[in-house]
Order: sequence, then structure tokens, then C-alpha cells
Amino acid sequence: MGRKPFKIAPFAALLLIYVAFMGYYSTAEINLTARTIGTSLITLLYSLLAAWSLWPRVRDVVTISCRLMAYIFIFHALFEAIAISILTAMAYITMTTEHLQNDLRRQAQIDPLTGCYNRRAFYAIADHSLSRSKRDREITSFIMLDLDHFKAINDTHGHLTGDEVLKHVVDIVADVKREQDTLSRYGGEEFIIMLPNTPSREAAAVAERIRRSVEQSPVEIDGITIKSTISLGIAATDLENIDNSNVGTLISKADRALYNAKKRGRNRVEQ
Repeated sequence: MGRKPFKIAPFAALLLIYVAFMGYYSTAEINLTARTIGTSLITLLYSLLAAWSLWPRVRDVVTISCRLMAYIFIFHALFEAIAISILTAMAYITMTTEHLQNDLRRQAQIDPLTGCYNRRAFYAIADHSLSRSKRDREITSFIMLDLDHFKAINDTHGHLTGDEVLKHVVDIVADVKREQDTLSRYGGEEFIIMLPNTPSREAAAVAERIRRSVEQSPVEIDGITIKSTISLGIAATDLENIDNSNVGTLISKADRALYNAKKRGRNRVEQ
């Protein structure tokens, strides 16, 4: 349009300031609000400068298209810069809300002491898994386990020590069980494991590995070595009657097998 260009030095200085500003609030101090404001101000500045550059002068021959383009940049300066801030704030609020909802959902599913699923979450997961197993005609096994003489540990060493023993046992079980298995705290010192696509014979092998690992891994708390053992009961779906299987029935069967393990001397696996 035959006009003199802007001098480069002010814009180069502004660019360096902007880069330093964004770098600081992206590394040294993470501040999304500051970065949003900085970006919005730069957008506002270059949009207004572009509009001023394009605005027709008296001597300009082409005026309509230039004026239209200038209006576009003015609109961009006044509204998009603000919109970026608003949309970014809305997105940040949405992300925060989603994070809080996920955290609350997780808290509702996780046992706070042991970090494994609670009973409510287990039933939901087990119902879904069992429905899929029925459709695919696959066997699902449950292992119910209980710490032997846990009341004696609480009475002798205190409930805080008992809590540490519980967490220690859960850590062992979590390490020994397979990745596809689901561990849950059923109540007190009782825990339950769901093993999808696993017949009772394989479930018994997993249970025996867990039993042996707990027996061979005492925990030391405040200089005191505490040995613990567990009893385990196993139940599995029956392919001939799989459509009538449900989570409650399988848990009841596993619980009866656990009772038999305790009745027959504890520290053993029954099915």
C-alpha cells in the first residue's frame, strides 16, 4: 500500500519479552492464567496494529476491502483475545471438575487402608465380568481369603500394627496374583479375588502361591517380626449351569470353602 513499514527494533524487543514471559510461567512457575493473559495481550496488540495498518487513508485508492480487513482485525482484537481467555478458563474449570470427579469416583471404589477395591466396586466389576464370561462360555473363579488369628495380632500388638500387617499381606497378594485378576477387600481381614477365564484347578494353583508367599514373608514393625498366615477358599462357575451363576452365589461358595479351610487347621486352600 506504499506505506513505510514499522521499525523492527520495538517488535524484536517485544518478542524477547514475550518469550521470556511465557518461558518463565511455563517452567520456573507454572501459571496457566498468566500465560493466557500474555497470549491474549499479544493477540490484542498485533490485531490492533494490523487494523491500524490496513485502515484506508484519504489517498488510498482501495478502501472497501482494506476497511473490511481492518474491521476483521478489530473484531479479532476485541473478541478473540477475550474469547481465548474465557474458553481457556472454561476448559481449565472443566479439567479441574473432571479431575475432582474422577478422584471422588476413585475414592468411592478404593479401600482407604489397603488401596485395593472395596466391596461395592468389586460387585460392579464382578457383575460385568461374569456377564461377559457367560456370553463367551468361560469359567470364572473366586478366591476368598482371610488372615489367620488376626484378632490375636490386634490384641497383642495393637490395631495400628494390625493395619500394617493387613497392608503387608495385600502387597504380597497384589504381587503374586495375575494382572487380569481383581483383588478387593471384602470386609475386616477378609479379601476376595476374581479370576476371569480360570478353572478351579488353576485358581487353586494361584491360591497356593499366595498362601505360600504370605507364610514365607513375615513383616517387621517397630523391631518386632510378625508372622502371618492365610486360609483360602475357592469357587468356580459351572459351565453346565453357567447361565444361573451370579456373583452372590459364587461368593457364598468361596466363603463356605474358606470356612472349611479354617475348620481343617487354617493356612490351607480348600475348594
